[in-house]
This record gives sequence, structure tokens and C-alpha cells, in this order.
Amino acid sequence: MSPALIDLRDVTRTFMISSGAFRGKRPLQAVNGVSLQVRPGEVVALVGESGCGKTTLAKIMLGLLAPSSGEIIVAGQPVSAIGRLETARLLQPIFQDPYSSLNPRKSIGSIIRLPLKVQQAPEPQNWRRRVEETMELVGLAPRLYNHYPNQLSGGQRQRVAIARALINHPQVVICDEPTSALDVSVQSQILNLLRDLRSELGLTYVLISHNLAVVEHIATRVAVMYLGRIVEKTDTETLFKDPKHPYTRALLSSVLTPDPDLGIPDNQLGVVYPNPVDPPSGCTFHPRCAEAMDICSRVAPQRHERSATRLNVIFTRSDRTPLRPPMPCRHGPGRHRRSESPHRSVSRARLQKHRTDNCAPPDGRGPRAPASQNSGSGC
Repeated sequence: MSPALIDLRDVTRTFMISSGAFRGKRPLQAVNGVSLQVRPGEVVALVGESGCGKTTLAKIMLGLLAPSSGEIIVAGQPVSAIGRLETARLLQPIFQDPYSSLNPRKSIGSIIRLPLKVQQAPEPQNWRRRVEETMELVGLAPRLYNHYPNQLSGGQRQRVAIARALINHPQVVICDEPTSALDVSVQSQILNLLRDLRSELGLTYVLISHNLAVVEHIATRVAVMYLGRIVEKTDTETLFKDPKHPYTRALLSSVLTPDPDLGIPDNQLGVVYPNPVDPPSGCTFHPRCAEAMDICSRVAPQRHERSATRLNVIFTRSDRTPLRPPMPCRHGPGRHRRSESPHRSVSRARLQKHRTDNCAPPDGRGPRAPASQNSGSGC
């Protein structure tokens, strides 16, 4: 097994936030004891609700935030021993909003060329040629070199952001919701582009996304985060076929179905998100878990390394009595279970059919996702 390009070891990041006038500050653990390895050629997806710590973890990887504790190894060296320029050469981001991440006062050519200037790349006389080659690589016409971001479409702006990230040939690209601000048809173009670039340039991706269809289409491994912790991580196929953690199953059951008669799926998570400043005792997920037991409110579960590629943070169910019975489902008795849920089965069938008809698996085999068809699944 090849060594990890990024190795996070029990990383924690704590922010001190104000509690109000004349009150002291309180700690908020945005990232809590995260361990994660990203190996060459992988596409590791981070999924979870907003506020679970995905973007904070990405900023720590990029060196934009220092961890409160833990160790970060990048390309075999502690990140503290690597200069900022060297970190930027190895790791590059693609941000969520392609408009706000581009300077509106600079032309497209100068935006893409800027990393060459910062890294003091050799042969400045060839910089324009390199920029135009990179533009063609990501599907931008060289005639757009002197255009400005407000003259481009959303998909073109995101291609500019991708070109800027790739101009210095990084090893890892961290994609923070790279398609969420785009139309569905444009999403498929960007996903196909990222997949092709991974094959051509040997790139490694860390993908942050809420869209599980995108994750299933492009990721090779998935890590599920909840309140700053990774509660489950495994390869993509195993996670979608056999999720172990109740939170992972709730996320998968929330996928919308094309049948309007089924209505909106009820993932039984409720509408109240726990206060991260004052998280629940024991397992932080137990107030929202339909399978909670009496021990869940008292003791935090430990990590269970099922294999070299699978981790679960969950109590075994054995013969313990649930803390509260599962919530009844409006579709009838027993229909709330994952194996019998109409939303779950129809969603899985829809995703499988869409992937078979239109999308390619992570290894690049099979047909591409169509660039012009509005698939409705986000691919």
C-alpha cells in the first residue's frame, strides 16, 4: 500500500466564542479527534450536515488553520516543517462559489497566472503559453484570456477556478462543494472534467459534498462526519450497500425519490440540530437516533476498526433495550426500516439506474455522464 499524501492523526480544532456581555468565552470543538488518510489516486469524500466540521477540516489540510492538537503529515513531512509555498504547491483548493473566489478586477489570464508568479516559476516568458494550455485542458477557449469573471457563465468560472488550482501541477486538490452553485446540467460537465483530469494528471481529490449522488459517482472512499467527528468511513460501494451507523443510514434515506406519491422522505433526524458549544453527553447523536440505547446517553462509543479500510463509531446492539422506540412512519408499520423503506429502495433503484445509464464508476470505466441532460440526481 502506497504511503498517504495526507495523514491526519487525532486532529482537533477548538474555537473560543463569546457567551455574551460580561461572560467568559466558551470552547467550540469544530473538529474533534479526526484521523484520516488520503492516499495517491484516491477520491475521499467528506459528507455530513452543515456545521459538522467538513470545511474546517479542509482548511486545516490546506494550512489555512492551525490545529489545536494532533498531527498533520503531508507528503511524509509534518506540515509545521513545510513552508506555506511548498504546501500550496502540493495542495490546492477549489471553492464552492466560483464567482466570489475570483477577483472581479483581474482578467482570466492574470487569475490563472497568479500561482506561477507566487511560486516564482521559471521562464516567465512562457507563462502565457502555460496558462493557455491549462485553459484548453479544462475546456476554456484561449480567446477568454483577457475576459473578466463577470463575462463568464457559472460553469466557465468554475473551470477558471480549476485551471488556477492545476497550473502548478499539485498532487492533491481539495474540492469544497465544487458543483453545488451550478445548474444540474453544468454539474455533470464539471464532474466529468474532474474525473478526466484525475485520469490524465494522476490527481488525488478530497471532495466535500452534500449531494450523495455526486459522492457515489466520483468518490472511492467516504468519511461521514457528525459534530466534528468521523462516525463512519469505508469505501463508497460498501457504504451505500451496507451503512452501519444510524446517522449514515439517515443521510442515505433522505435522498429524494422521483415518485411524488411518496412525498418527502422522513429521515427521523428532527429539525433541531444539537448545540455544538454544549454537545449532548455520551454519544452526541443519541438525542436524534431512533436506535438509541440507555448506554448511549452516558458513554461515548469508541472507534472500531473493522478492517484496514473501515471504521465505525457506534455501540453494538446485541440484546440491549432501546432508550426510546423508533418513531412511527407515515407509510405504515415497519416501513421505516432501511431494508423496507420505500424511499430507500426507490432511491437506490433510481441512483443505480442513473449510474448504469449515464454515469461512469470511479475507476473511469463505462459511459460518461451526459453534459446536456438534466438528470435530476446531480451527476
